[in-house]
Amino acid sequence: MRVYPPWDIPESQQAKKTQAWQLIYFFEIKPAIDSAKIIQLFI
Repeated sequence: MRVYPPWDIPESQQAKKTQAWQLIYFFEIKPAIDSAKIIQLFI
């Protein structure tokens, strides 16, 4: 299984498609955490 985070720039078309659907599951951890988005990921 390959994971393509938002900061990665894949070259192949398959990798780009995989990254596109994976992006909705990435959560960037910052000093101010959006708890609503975290909860939404688990619903």
